[in-house]
Amino acid sequence: MLSVIVTETAVNEVGKHNLFNNIKNHLAENKVDFKLITFKSRENEKIYSNRNLNVNVIKAKKFNLELLNYIYLFLKLLRMKPNHLIIGGYGYMQNWIALFYAIIFNKKRTIWTGASETSSLNKNFFLNLLKSFFVKRFDNSIVYGKKAKNYLEKLGFKKKIFLTKNISDVEYFSKKKIPQFLINKKNYNKLSFIFCARLLKHKGIDYLLNSFQKINKKKYFLTIIGDGPLKKNVIKKIRQKKINAKYIEKLNQKDLSNEFYTSDIFISTTFNDPFTRTLSEAISARCYCVSSIYDDASFDLISNNCGILYDPKKNNALFNIINRLIDKPHLIKKNLINIKLKNFNTKVYSSIFSNCILSILNE
Repeated sequence: MLSVIVTETAVNEVGKHNLFNNIKNHLAENKVDFKLITFKSRENEKIYSNRNLNVNVIKAKKFNLELLNYIYLFLKLLRMKPNHLIIGGYGYMQNWIALFYAIIFNKKRTIWTGASETSSLNKNFFLNLLKSFFVKRFDNSIVYGKKAKNYLEKLGFKKKIFLTKNISDVEYFSKKKIPQFLINKKNYNKLSFIFCARLLKHKGIDYLLNSFQKINKKKYFLTIIGDGPLKKNVIKKIRQKKINAKYIEKLNQKDLSNEFYTSDIFISTTFNDPFTRTLSEAISARCYCVSSIYDDASFDLISNNCGILYDPKKNNALFNIINRLIDKPHLIKKNLINIKLKNFNTKVYSSIFSNCILSILNE
């Protein structure tokens, strides 16, 4: 039997390796072949894992003319004759092409999505009808996050839903022993904060900068990691010494994990995001997390022992939280040692994914 994922995911996108490799191994034990079809090539500008992706990856984007790529995808599926297709949401035309193929040839199909009502940028009535039409064509679903599950049900999906989390490669960040040189770099008299995201308006970078500008620069240090249209604004604020921070444009996974380990508190300021993986990586590296309620991952990953939720649409919400935290740096740092990680294991989530595939293939 052959199971194929059709997705926009890049071949070497960070965070997917352990998930896909574990799924491949689990399915192979059950005599199921597992392949990945992607419309993205290698994106060297992103932060990547150095581990190998063992899954057979087929690149379906071969031509400059998009229409030819869709025809190529359809013909590729005709030749492969998969028993089952996993389709990564309704946001890309190639997913509609894959669904069309699955319907006309009566293939079993699973929708894989993390979209929620919060993260959906366009909420007009006609688009919701289109989404509803799409999701109702599937036999079962894999969703990451409770908010995504609720949204799928709201769109009218009534089949079996497998609930998981969008975390992968977290083992890379949850090292059993923190290197001594990283421990030595920690300053126990002030808290260190870290922000890691694309520098876009909806990611809340301006909100972050404005909040830290109001705080005594002697009481904190901030690391900002990311690239995007608002990069110049970040660099300007640092050069003008309006915030006590350093800026890093890009990091590989090893260096990113080191930055997490030398930081105490991870901050999310997003105004609109599906289930982000960065939050799980920060928690795995024992960062306390101050996380926006508009990151869907917050509701599944944040508990009292590892972080706090807040609403960035409230002007001083982040400022007030930071002020409370920096008054007790020793207490915060002591609590970081005791953060308990529950089910932060790629094998847990890849097993859920694999069981979803096996359940529909064995029907």
